[in-house]
Amino acid sequence: MKGTCESPFFVVYLYNNMRYTVRFYNGIQIINKLNTNNLSDAIDCESKLVEKYGKDNVWIADLITEIMVG
Repeated sequence: MKGTCESPFFVVYLYNNMRYTVRFYNGIQIINKLNTNNLSDAIDCESKLVEKYGKDNVWIADLITEIMVG
């Protein structure tokens, strides 16, 4: 069951990757600005990017949610 919560692959995947990714759209492409396990850092980075790129172009991607929705 590769990729499911029961598999060792899933645990290793979460351990080696950061949970939160701050992303923004600069008008041309989507850029991953920050990868972190600290939600406070992600929110701080997001708020700074919102000032420059606007609220609709900046977001925080949560790895757990990304895995759950496929």
